[in-house]
Amino acid sequence: MGAFSSFVLASAACAALAGPARAGTDEDALPKDVQLSGSDIYKRVTKNRFHSVHQEMQLRSGDRSQREDEARMWLTWANWRDADDKAVDGFYSKTIVVYTEPFDLRNSSYMVLQRETKPNDQFMYRRSRRNVRRLSLRSETILGTDFSSEDIVPRELESAAYLRLPDEEWAGAPRFVVEAKPKPSEDSVYSRFLMYIDKEHFIPLRTLYWDQGGVQVKELVSEPGSIKDFDGVFVPMTSTMRNLQQETYTILTIEKVEPNPKLHDHTFDPHRLGKETKK
Repeated sequence: MGAFSSFVLASAACAALAGPARAGTDEDALPKDVQLSGSDIYKRVTKNRFHSVHQEMQLRSGDRSQREDEARMWLTWANWRDADDKAVDGFYSKTIVVYTEPFDLRNSSYMVLQRETKPNDQFMYRRSRRNVRRLSLRSETILGTDFSSEDIVPRELESAAYLRLPDEEWAGAPRFVVEAKPKPSEDSVYSRFLMYIDKEHFIPLRTLYWDQGGVQVKELVSEPGSIKDFDGVFVPMTSTMRNLQQETYTILTIEKVEPNPKLHDHTFDPHRLGKETKK
C-alpha cells in the first residue's frame, strides 16, 4: 500500500468507461418542484455540513490479493465563512488531519487552509523528519490509501462549475446527477466529477472522477444504509473509494462524530503540527 514518505488518505480504467459527456437538462422543461440548477443542488450539498466537526476514522485499504492494511486518523474541519457566506480573513475553511495508527506514523499530520484566492495553504508534519513543511498536497495519496488530500477536504461551491444532468436511478431510488468541472484556478488533478446525489438530504452517494487526460480513474460510493442524522446534518458513516486502474480500494469508516466542537485558538496553527492532542 505504500509508505508515508510518498505522503499517502485520495489511474486509469479503459477510456471507454468515461463515455461522452451528456447534455445538460433544459431547466425550463423540468417540473416546477425540481427546477434546480446544478449549482443550486450543490449549494444544498454544502449546506449539509456542521459549522465545525471532529471525526475519528478507520481506513482499510486492499487490493486484488485480498491483503488489507489499516490506519486510523482524526480530522477536524471548520467553516470559515461569515453569516453572508463570505470568506473571513480570506479563508473558506480549515482542515487538520492527524494519524493515530499505525504506530510508526502516529502524530504525522497535515493541514489545508482553503483560501478565497488560490493557492490554498498546505502544510505537512512527518514524524520521521520532525519538521513542518509547506507543500502542494493536491496529487499526493494519503497513507497508501486510494484517497488523496483533495478527496478528503470538502469541496467549496466556488471551486467548480456545476451542470445538472438528467436524473438517474441508483441504489434503488432516483438521484440528482450533477457534473462538476474544477475551475483552472483550483489546479485540480481532476478534470471532471459526476455526482449522484440523494434527493432528500442532498448527500453525494456516488462520485466518479476523471483525470486531466479525460480518463475515469476513481469511484467513491457511500452506503445509503450507513447515513446517520446528527442534529439535522446527515453523514454517511461508511464510504469506499476504488482506484479503477490499480484495482485497489479503501473503505473509510467514521467511528465517531463530534458536531460543532469547541476549538482552541491554536487548532489551525501550522507551527503546532506534530504537537496536537485531540483538537
